[in-house]
Amino acid sequence: MTSKMTGLVWERSKASGENLVALLAMADAADGNGVLIVDDNFALLARMCRIAPGETSVEQQMQNILFQLKHAGEVSLNEIGEGVWEITLTPGGKP
Repeated sequence: MTSKMTGLVWERSKASGENLVALLAMADAADGNGVLIVDDNFALLARMCRIAPGETSVEQQMQNILFQLKHAGEVSLNEIGEGVWEITLTPGGKP
């Protein structure tokens, strides 16, 4: 757990609701630089965020949340291998 990143999310993030929960879960799993590596089905991340099945799969819901957070400047996404993503947390956007 990286309390530094969790603290930054609480202090700087403009996210709310499920997006904030996702950011906090990612901050908890990220390294000290705010970097988290996940596979492209996002199933583990979705479980961490307590996403329940709905009209779309939990993986699709998690992907939608990630792309909303990317659009808001809260995370950056970089595909570093086939089906492997590096997520860098930038709560509140880059300074």
